[in-house]
Amino acid sequence: MRTLQRIIRQVLRRQGVEIGRYHWPRLLKSVHPDVVFDIGANVGQYAGELRAAGYDGRVVSFEPQSAAHAELVRNSASDPNWTIAPRAALGENPGKAVINIAGNSFSSSLMNMGELHRDAAPEARYVGTEEVEVHRLDSLAPQFLHPGERLMLKIDVQGFEQQVMAGAPETLARAVALQFEASLVPLYEGEAPLSVLIERAQAAGFELWNLAPGFADTRTGRLLQVDCLFVRK
Repeated sequence: MRTLQRIIRQVLRRQGVEIGRYHWPRLLKSVHPDVVFDIGANVGQYAGELRAAGYDGRVVSFEPQSAAHAELVRNSASDPNWTIAPRAALGENPGKAVINIAGNSFSSSLMNMGELHRDAAPEARYVGTEEVEVHRLDSLAPQFLHPGERLMLKIDVQGFEQQVMAGAPETLARAVALQFEASLVPLYEGEAPLSVLIERAQAAGFELWNLAPGFADTRTGRLLQVDCLFVRK
């Protein structure tokens, strides 16, 4: 298993992606969530990381891409504590939208990809589009969040993080921890910068606990994205 993990890390590093960024067992013990909302789940990589760290509580995954959502459902089938929400995107304004499908799947976004991202990760270039329903998280959360549960929110939606949070003030108020991906330089057109996302999290009552490297430009070594972990004050 350790050999396999090293191989996976080496492959992903060549693509500018780091994994194993947090000491999850320690952090989960500090936060001890009862349920984790996995927003932007793709095919379930994040839920798998939580399970590998020993978290056996409830996970609710949200994913807008049809192909990724179908694989997510298959991957969760043997885990009774892993629920997959109906296929939809999350944002501030309900309605229909077009999601851009990336060649690597996990870089798909409701936003247009910037030139720097395309050059740093050619395999992430868009290869198609599909229509998707958009809902506010506040309208969906009551279906999955039980009274008194400690909620952790993870948001990885490729530049759309600010819109997801704008549609979730009530859910954010219930959360004891918040994790999201943020860009140090614009990778998607119109995305909120790191400073704005940090201010929004702090205004919602969270304090920054951890920053971890994410996507980097392997041509230059420049770090382009970080993962941010916040905990309720």
